[in-house]
Amino acid sequence: MNSGEYQKFEELGLDQWLLKLCWKIDYKEPRPIQVLSIPPLLQGKNVLISSQTGSGKTAAFSFPILQTLSQDPYGIFAIILTANRELAVQIAEQIQIFGASVNLRLALLIGGLSSSKQVKLLGQIPHIIVGTPGRCAELLSIDVNFQKYIKNVKYFILDEVDRLLEPQIWDDIKKVYEQCESPQIALVSATLNNVTQQLKEEFANINFVECINNPEQKVSETIKHKFVLMPDLVKDYYFIHLMKKLEGASTIVFAPTCRKCHELNQLLNHFEIKSTCLHSMLPQHERISNLRAYRSQKAQVLVATDVASRGLDIPNVKFVINWNVPKVEADYIHRVGRTGRAGRRGTAITMMTQFDVERVLAIENLINLKMEEIKFNEEKVLANMTDVTKAIKTIKITMQQDGTTEKFLDLQKKKVKSKQKRQGSQEEQQS
Repeated sequence: MNSGEYQKFEELGLDQWLLKLCWKIDYKEPRPIQVLSIPPLLQGKNVLISSQTGSGKTAAFSFPILQTLSQDPYGIFAIILTANRELAVQIAEQIQIFGASVNLRLALLIGGLSSSKQVKLLGQIPHIIVGTPGRCAELLSIDVNFQKYIKNVKYFILDEVDRLLEPQIWDDIKKVYEQCESPQIALVSATLNNVTQQLKEEFANINFVECINNPEQKVSETIKHKFVLMPDLVKDYYFIHLMKKLEGASTIVFAPTCRKCHELNQLLNHFEIKSTCLHSMLPQHERISNLRAYRSQKAQVLVATDVASRGLDIPNVKFVINWNVPKVEADYIHRVGRTGRAGRRGTAITMMTQFDVERVLAIENLINLKMEEIKFNEEKVLANMTDVTKAIKTIKITMQQDGTTEKFLDLQKKKVKSKQKRQGSQEEQQS
């Protein structure tokens, strides 16, 4: 199907109440991926949905679910599983807004929140479940209502599916999926092309309609891509110099680890740049609180690990700063997709050292664009060297004294052990 075939929501087969909703929330015309996806989903077909970040994929699968639900409401009608808790929260909030006029019952099933409260939600037989695979599989194993009503699930959605293919996560997904008798499936991601064949093998007996919008254009045209080149030893001095220049602009900074995320957040606040952070070691209530603080502009900067790179829709993010060059090129697409959303303009700036040249070239090759260099006067950058060095030392000493460093080291050890365990089990399966 050609995305230019339809120009209005009225022509996609949506019911009147959804057309009124589109008008109310200022959806003036359908995005190309919605044009491609909504009709086949309404026709009962299984779909692969792939489009740039910020192109309207959530509405593309939510509208057909809600329309079909409104015509024959029962629970559990749809299950939506996604890559991280924050994205699950966001999807749940969006669907609740979309479905406000149809008395929607929705259960959010994610880790870090009370499982007993989530069991109570399941007792109300929700129409839609939005969650992470681990928590859903866990509750399915213990909750009688979940076990009873999951059989008749109409829609089974995997969002950011390329991040769900890790063996342990996929095992949890299979535990949930195998209890659904004959669901309609939608597999969704901005970088679906990389894993399309693997997904088709996982769902070997199922035919999919491929709803892929402009596969050659990997990132939004409204994003400018830039880099700053510096020696690795002075990276944090360049970082503070850059952030002072961006002061006042809504910015997301991506860091490679939870520990570095914490350190950069502390460093920014030391220099009175209002910042908050988001990483997997924070308690869930704190993750939600910090994200709300950034959304409401109480904080100018959100420093995050890749937990924030997937799907989060935060309006008016002006800049994305890659403190490190992502190891996986596709992660660059997801990171920079936090800006330049829904036609808005944005800028992605990557901090590049002498060790990152090959990875930056690989990213440029993937997105088919050349990054523009930003040059700073190194003398001016290093003018604050003493202050920045003192701040870094103070932060590290404080982290050692309050036990934060030890917590991060323990996490790192657990991740290494978990990786070794997974590799061991994979080798056993292959042999």
